[in-house]
Amino acid sequence: MNRVEQDTRIDKAMQRMLFFMVFVSPLLVLQIVRKEVFLWLQVTFVTMFFYKEKKIELIKEPLIVMLFAEPFIAGVFAQFSSMTETYKRTAINLAIMALPLYFAICCIIKLMKDKSYKTIIKIIVNAIKMVVLVELVWIFIQLLLYRLFGVDINQLIFVDLLHLVENASFIRSWIWYPSGLSWHSAVLAPLFVMGILFFDNPVIRILIVIESCVCGNRTTLLGVMCCLLLLLLKTMHMRKIKIEKEKVRLIIAILIAAATILIVTGIGPKFLIKIFGNGKDASTLAHFGYYSDYFTIIKESSLYQIIFGYGVGCSGYTITSLYGRYADGGTWAIESDFINILVSRGIIGFIIYYWFLIRIMIKGFKIDYRYAIFIITVLFQGFGYNIQFDYLLLIEILMYILIENRVNFFDVVDELNAENSKIG
Repeated sequence: MNRVEQDTRIDKAMQRMLFFMVFVSPLLVLQIVRKEVFLWLQVTFVTMFFYKEKKIELIKEPLIVMLFAEPFIAGVFAQFSSMTETYKRTAINLAIMALPLYFAICCIIKLMKDKSYKTIIKIIVNAIKMVVLVELVWIFIQLLLYRLFGVDINQLIFVDLLHLVENASFIRSWIWYPSGLSWHSAVLAPLFVMGILFFDNPVIRILIVIESCVCGNRTTLLGVMCCLLLLLLKTMHMRKIKIEKEKVRLIIAILIAAATILIVTGIGPKFLIKIFGNGKDASTLAHFGYYSDYFTIIKESSLYQIIFGYGVGCSGYTITSLYGRYADGGTWAIESDFINILVSRGIIGFIIYYWFLIRIMIKGFKIDYRYAIFIITVLFQGFGYNIQFDYLLLIEILMYILIENRVNFFDVVDELNAENSKIG
């Protein structure tokens, strides 16, 4: 085999690896030795790239570099804090475990430069769309088997049979909810928002709304509804007309379908009480309480902890110290993006992270309004829960890089949807 043929095969193999890596990124039940398959595939992808190119060009964008560098500063300071050894190790380990993502993004950007950027974006968008469809199907199967036969398929396959994880089912306030292959329904929150933005098929969008209702996570449902509302308002503004009859019918169909599912599954009354009722559950109260807790946390923190943070994955230590919450549960992070990032990364890290997101929103809006809708929705979701997962950060960073190079990510999304509609 000559050199040209070998390089071509490696390129195709890397494209397949990229697709598979992005595809599994939200599927947290897929783990090897208690580490997500997504992490292992990042290492594999970077290794394959280095084997071919013999070097890796690092991202020189200061904001991106600081996103990955600041946790190391927090991790180093954590070693001199009063935190337990478990938290100290977590602060360093999670900073190190983020490096494969950084190098994977470096490789993806290099591939975009060497080849048509459209080719790479298409692979990433198709991978996200595919995993959304898989989650939709799996949630339906989960719900059907549990309601009809009392079988928790996630527990059966990923815990009892394959022993991949210790817990693959989402149980909230002693109630079981279908969460797909993501274990916790909150992982679906940004994924389903991307599904709304990446699919223009009304049937799939309706399914996303319905399954957001039954997954038991308010952040997912409210984020999806926020995204749809912003899209609708933008459409009305662009056309400068009132809502068309077709859109009214679509909205009514979505509401009827969602209400039917909620009633049939028995989730409806409990769900509505939790969102709109006076009696909020302990989880909801805790999430809102984190904001007022921050002022108490400041008083109990050293200056370097306030500025640089406690370390990624270590923000929960402050709440445990104050209230003894999750004292025996190992390390954990506060379940709100704003406070989690503020405590774990400190004021410096908080400014870096949210300036990064705001730049996507503001500069992206000048290119395509959907950038702004995406970031506004993500920020909205992050107010009530912790949703800045690695797979979301991957997409956000790629959007940031593309915006800086005046490339519209959503042009490729539209092109793919147009191709699919012709096939259909």
